[in-house]
Amino acid sequence: MFKYIIRLSRLAFIASFIALSTNGLHSQLKTKMVTKICLKGFKTEMRFARKKPPENMDIFTCNCFIKKVSNGSGIINAQSVCKKEAAEKFNL
Repeated sequence: MFKYIIRLSRLAFIASFIALSTNGLHSQLKTKMVTKICLKGFKTEMRFARKKPPENMDIFTCNCFIKKVSNGSGIINAQSVCKKEAAEKFNL
């Protein structure tokens, strides 16, 4: 249950930053913050799963997530699609 609450709060935080995105410097700063949160979430999920991800899988997955959401995909859909794409790319 605690893990579920952490995910929901993290997603809400990410969604709020993406929704408030504007062009320019503020957008770049928000993207960096969202990326940082995503990478932390990725590492946390891998730790809970007791798995060691391949090198750069975290960066690939978070970049995918940010691109999908920035292009209008929903958060849950973006997570699902990017996890699948990362699994395929890294042969998992």
